[in-house]
Amino acid sequence: MFKRIATLFALCAASLFTQTHADNGWGPYASYWAPADGEDAFGVGAKFGWEVTPAVLWDFRATWYDDMGDDQNYKLDIIPLESALVYQADLTPNTVFSFGGGAGYYLADGALIDESRVTTSVDPDGTIGFFGLLGIEHMINPSSAIDGATASSLFFEVMYRWVEIDDVKIRGVNITPKDASLNGVSANIGVLLHW
Repeated sequence: MFKRIATLFALCAASLFTQTHADNGWGPYASYWAPADGEDAFGVGAKFGWEVTPAVLWDFRATWYDDMGDDQNYKLDIIPLESALVYQADLTPNTVFSFGGGAGYYLADGALIDESRVTTSVDPDGTIGFFGLLGIEHMINPSSAIDGATASSLFFEVMYRWVEIDDVKIRGVNITPKDASLNGVSANIGVLLHW
């Protein structure tokens, strides 16, 4: 697991030296995820992006999904830490279409619920997963300044994640008979501030 985290950190650090254009952006968003094994979940997150070339953005995001479990047998919280390369194309002067893909490390925390509604904390291992995305962004406050320009935009994204959670443990004992599939569609809507 340490090697996975170190690899993701090294990729993120290496990307700091690939910036070739100064149209960066960051912003908060609301999110929805419909996983295969688990309940649909709402979450909140933030993303930050560097424009590597005029058409390619290096995107970093973190989201918190509270209680993806079924509330009858288990609870599961997931925090995806994700990074992607995103291609952007202008549809109109103020609207951009984007698509891309990337990888993430998915932190997990959970609890099992027995028949008497007593919860037992579990320790699911985090895992690496992958995703693809399509998005659209519309400028709501474009700036005409050349240096120090700022602008704000609304964005909407649809993602598909491929994520498997395995090795769910209680006090070090593996209790998972099979991997839990969190594969599924996710949607994000939010605001970005560009500079």
